[in-house]
Amino acid sequence: MLNSLLSIGELVILPGGSRLNCDSSMMMRNGDLIILYAADSYDLDDLIDCRDIFDPFRVVLVFGNDRLLTSFNYHLLKPRFLALLNGNTEKLDAVLWKMNERNVGSAQLGQS
Repeated sequence: MLNSLLSIGELVILPGGSRLNCDSSMMMRNGDLIILYAADSYDLDDLIDCRDIFDPFRVVLVFGNDRLLTSFNYHLLKPRFLALLNGNTEKLDAVLWKMNERNVGSAQLGQS
């Protein structure tokens, strides 16, 4: 999956737990696609605790295991798409490509 993500364009990888408080996060803009990963319920709770900082972004939420799907608290992150890391990632790849195409297309429309 990561190989296909790297080929869709500029990808900023932030350190885990950085909460957008690192230099590389300064490259992110409102409306950018952000992929959040929760390996377990502790990660999910941590993401939910700081959910306000993700509001300006289009959130894709990736779970490390399917038990997290039973927690409806993840809706507080307002994800546009949910995926399982251990599942079939073809659909996730397709969604990321489509979301990236829309973002690139919108940026090109705004150019003069």
